Amino acid sequence: MPISSREETIELLFDLLRQGKAAILLDGLDEIPQADDDRRRAQVHALVNALVDEFPYHGSITSSIELADHAGTEKLALVHLDRNFREQNRQQIHDIVQGRPGTLLPVAGDHIRI
Repeated sequence: MPISSREETIELLFDLLRQGKAAILLDGLDEIPQADDDRRRAQVHALVNALVDEFPYHGSITSSIELADHAGTEKLALVHLDRNFREQNRQQIHDIVQGRPGTLLPVAGDHIRI
């Protein structure tokens, strides 16, 4: 089925997300045009919050752990967390990770066997 409009594209994406057939991977703001603009940053923040509300298994450490538990995954590696975020939230992240056996928060030099 060809997609003829932006609205159809968005609706298709949301349908796939609701069915568990797609995932949104949020990296950083460096790929966002004008990311240093406060208005643009606020727009992105609002979008992320809306996506997390609509699709609770996306967007956070705890939701990643919940998804892994829901899927029956015994091991989980949280491999892409912003360095500054990790530093600012070290104890909270440590407590979350310690609460789930099999969860690894790798650091530089760690090797993970899949």
